[in-house]
Amino acid sequence: MNSPAISHSLVKLEVGIVCFFLLYYFGVDVPPNISSALNLLSYPAIGLLILLRWKRVLYVMMQEYSLLLLHIVALLSFIWSAAPEVTENEIKALCRVALFGVYLAARFSLKEQMKLLTSILAVSLVASLIAVVLFPSYGIHTADALAGSWKGIFIFKNLFAYMMATSGLLFLLILFNRQKQRSLFLVLLGLSIMALLGSQGRTALAAFILIVATIPAYWFLQQHYKLRVLYFIGGILVSSTAAVLLIANLEFVVVDLLGKNLELNGRFPIWSLMLEQAWKSPWLGYGFAGFWTSDASDPIFSLSWASLAREAGVRFNSHNGYLELLLQLGLVGLTLFTISLLSLIGKAIYLLLRVKTLELFWVLQTIFLMTLLNIADSIGILAVNSQWSLYISFSLAVALQYNRVSRRQTQPKPVLN
Repeated sequence: MNSPAISHSLVKLEVGIVCFFLLYYFGVDVPPNISSALNLLSYPAIGLLILLRWKRVLYVMMQEYSLLLLHIVALLSFIWSAAPEVTENEIKALCRVALFGVYLAARFSLKEQMKLLTSILAVSLVASLIAVVLFPSYGIHTADALAGSWKGIFIFKNLFAYMMATSGLLFLLILFNRQKQRSLFLVLLGLSIMALLGSQGRTALAAFILIVATIPAYWFLQQHYKLRVLYFIGGILVSSTAAVLLIANLEFVVVDLLGKNLELNGRFPIWSLMLEQAWKSPWLGYGFAGFWTSDASDPIFSLSWASLAREAGVRFNSHNGYLELLLQLGLVGLTLFTISLLSLIGKAIYLLLRVKTLELFWVLQTIFLMTLLNIADSIGILAVNSQWSLYISFSLAVALQYNRVSRRQTQPKPVLN
């Protein structure tokens, strides 16, 4: 076999490894023994991928200091952790997914990442529907509280709903902007919406609908400057009217449409208890993975329905990604993440106004979906999963592109004699 053929095969193998671990760490439900084996295998596999491009990885890692500092705080949190043994053990997994995210940004452009995610989400969608139809005991929840809710190949229904909302948004964007294979993506979009409805994840469904409503903004960006001003004013008026109607009909939206009570199914009372505990260690929190695994969480378990999770042997979480981060790394961690998030959104909007590429709009939609869902769930923020790897990859890839565009604009133009 000649050298080009070997190189081509190695590239395919590299992409295959990336796709496999991205899909697995999205939260695929596998038996514990297989999960343990894959977790052990992931360290040398991802380590080798990073080693092949270690110089580029180091360079990319330095593009967002707030994100780097957030991980340094998490790494050092074993010093003050309420459960130092748990923190020391689980910080290794966080480092793995974080470095995997840096590798993704170093290896793939945003356009290439969009292509990878299209394939991965299509595979997960089809596999999930097969599981629901042919293996319902695996693909559908059977527990009393969640009975009948689809979870596909994923661990639980809210994660499945999040993945289906993500795939629906991606397939819809591609459908609007691709002339070829439109029938295929129309089918994939329809299946994603069907799966999202089957999950009974109403929060994800509401977030999906809200973000779909922003798709005309991409068309708006293609217009002439004067038309953009008029459309912007119109958008502000429509958004303001919608906000007033939402506030005036809050009970109808939350109770009748989302199927929750005004306390978000008991979340508000438990969040109040969590805030009380958070203010006892406000600056640095209880350490990464250190709150729910320590005695610091006992007052919450003794005074709320969270005790049901402990009785079932399941680690509880805040059902709010921002509050979870506050409990783990305090105001320092929450501030660093907020700076990182605002930096990502600001740079992506800046670039979108100038280069108007579909992948930048996709990044913004995906990030907005994550920020909305983390209001009522803990998915992706400083977590040991692919959602966090993608957030890191998006942040660094956008920062790289932003720096390139900024340098070009600050370079002096040649003077013609």
